[in-house]
Parts: sequence; structure tokens; C-alpha cells
Amino acid sequence: MRMITYTGLLAVLLLCGCRKVTYNTISNPAYFRFFNSLNYSITPATKDEPQPYLAMVVDPTFDANGVVNGGAVLGDFLDQRLAYAPPYPANAGNTSSDNYEYPGSEKVLVGPILNGFDLSSWAQITSGKHRFVFYSRPVSQTPFFQLAAAQRKFAFADTTVDLAEGEVYTMELLQKDVYSSPIPISFYMRHEQFTKLPFDDSLCYVNFYNLSAAGFSAQAVAALGTAGGGSSIRDTMNVFLTLYFPDSVAGPGSNVVPGYQYVPLTSVIRSYASGVAPYTSFPIFPSYQGSDSTDIHSKIWEEFMFLSPDYNPSAGNFPSYSNSQGDYAVLACTAEYYTKQTFVGPPHNDAYWSPNLIITIPSGTYSARSYSSISSVEMINGHAYVMSVQRQYAPPVESY
Repeated sequence: MRMITYTGLLAVLLLCGCRKVTYNTISNPAYFRFFNSLNYSITPATKDEPQPYLAMVVDPTFDANGVVNGGAVLGDFLDQRLAYAPPYPANAGNTSSDNYEYPGSEKVLVGPILNGFDLSSWAQITSGKHRFVFYSRPVSQTPFFQLAAAQRKFAFADTTVDLAEGEVYTMELLQKDVYSSPIPISFYMRHEQFTKLPFDDSLCYVNFYNLSAAGFSAQAVAALGTAGGGSSIRDTMNVFLTLYFPDSVAGPGSNVVPGYQYVPLTSVIRSYASGVAPYTSFPIFPSYQGSDSTDIHSKIWEEFMFLSPDYNPSAGNFPSYSNSQGDYAVLACTAEYYTKQTFVGPPHNDAYWSPNLIITIPSGTYSARSYSSISSVEMINGHAYVMSVQRQYAPPVESY
């Protein structure tokens, strides 16, 4: 009897295992990623403004009363973006409904490995023309299409774009200016080119954008007076790079890599132009006393200094940080970011934060191996946002 029971169980398991699996595909796809970059706060002064908490509907459908009731794509619960968007889906393990970008944790078809770059943070969509409508929605756990009709009516932005097959796009909603009420919103789309450029794996690449609202810098400086600095930048800034070592979660070191102090990189001008800013680069394994000659684990960290054209750091010409008036800001890219402490580093009191742009992860038989990234730094209304992508790397191999 026991033998018959076992045989019957095996037959059931075999029958259950012969199930047909259907894979979803999208023909002629393009790839897009969306960030909610509306970082204004709801205060007594802005209480009548809509919540910067969004639903994105692509190719929407409407009922007889003109209220949206469906669409080809829904990106729901879109909260304000995080300061750092890593090379993998930012909140793939998120258990709340909040999504800090699209696709984020949405279970949708994402991009492939394209020219060696991991596009799993970009969603697939059929190429061609699409209508994107962005709605302000209540901060709640109720899915957008289950909200009352009156709560599905406020559209932040409504635009039609033409997406080319195989191309990569980054989309955002931005505050247009600080003068108007209600707050005017702009749709911004950047046609990325990193999958087409000949990058050197021994170098890290970074480009810069100032996507702040018109008038934000002057307003922020006027509000600060002589009370501080570093929380905003002017509309035109020069960017300088200093490389330090060593880097550590416990705190970054203050030793300067020889030849990499106040290196002029580029200028950044406030603009909503859709073109890709030029990339600048730095080595992931520069030579310094005690550096890793095997080129396995880089221990440097990066500091990007933003200075108005009136100042030259190489000549020791800095504004007072405690009264910089928008002339001076710093982005520190260090492993200490993950401790969420107040950054204190030379020669500044505090800074914008980002993880190290050199990505160090277990790979192959190494517990820590360093790889380059291609990153975009966006300065938006007193915040610095970093988006990084990287090439494929060998996964870790367990040793027994």
C-alpha cells in the first residue's frame, strides 16, 4: 500500500510539473524610467498646492464624464524620488506601496543588458507615440483607479512623446518656476546615450545638470541671508573634482590623491534642454601611496565642488561656506553615506551626499571588487540627486 501511495504522489507531481508557461513580450520596445522630482513641501504657505504624490497613466482611457478610468500603463503611488538611484531597481524589495521611481518595484517587463549595461531600472514600452498623463493623487493605500472620480481629475502634466525603438529615456516632472501660483509643472525627458558611447572600464564617468526652478537660487539666497550656504547653487556654476583616500563606512579619509585636487571638470548651467550633458571621467585605480596595485579594490572617494565663476579653488579663492550666497556647494560621494550621519569632511562643514560612484561589490571569488559606473548628477531646488548605471559584472562564486 505504501508503494502505491508513493507512486500516486509521483504521478501527481509529474502532472503538475507539465504546465505550459507563457512569457509576456513587447514588440519593438523602447525603454523609459520616470522620477517624481517635485521636491516642494506642503506647508501653511503652500497648503493649497496639490500633493506631489503621483499616478502616471500612459495612453489613458476616459469614461463618459471625462474621468480617467484606465490606461496601457499605470505607475501608481509615485512618491518624491530618493537622493540616490542605484544601478539596480531602487526599491525592488520595498514592502510599502510607495514607489520612488518607475518602474521601481512594479512587476513589469524591464530592459535587457544593452551594450553591456544593465537596463533593469528602465521599463519596456512599445516604441512609437504615447500620451503620458500625470495626476496628483491622495497619499493613501487605495489604488488610483479605485479612488473616487473626484480624486482622479487633477492632472499635473499631459504630454505626447515619440519613443524610438531600442532607445533609452529618462523622464521627470519638475517645478518650472518659483513665481507662479499654483506651482507650474514641467515635463522633462532626456534621450540617454550611454548605451552608445565608447566608455573605458578603468574610468568612472559623470555628467551634471541643474534642473532647478527658475528663480529658486535667488529666493533661497534671500531666505538664507547670512545664515548659511551650500543648500542651493546659482544658475551657472563650475565643477571641480578632488579624489581622497581611504574610503570607509566608518568615515572617509582626508588624504588627497596626488594630481587630483580641484581638477576642473565642466560648467553646469540651469536648463531644461533635453540634450545629454557631456561626460567627464576619473580613474577608479589612481596611483597613491598604499593604493591597490592589483586593481581589485579601489579605496578612493570623490568630492565634487560647485563654485560660481567668481572663484578659483586652485588659487585658494573660496567663498565663506557659512555665507556662500549660492556660490558654493559640495557633493561628497563616500561609503559613509549609508550610515546616514552628518558628513564632516575637509575642508567643508557639510555637503550633499551620495554613495561612492565607484561600485564595490562581491564578484567572482572576491568579497569586494570595484567597478566603474556612469552617473548623472542633477541639482534640483537645493537637492542633489545621483543616478548610476554600470556594466555587467561576474556574480560572486561561493568557495567551499
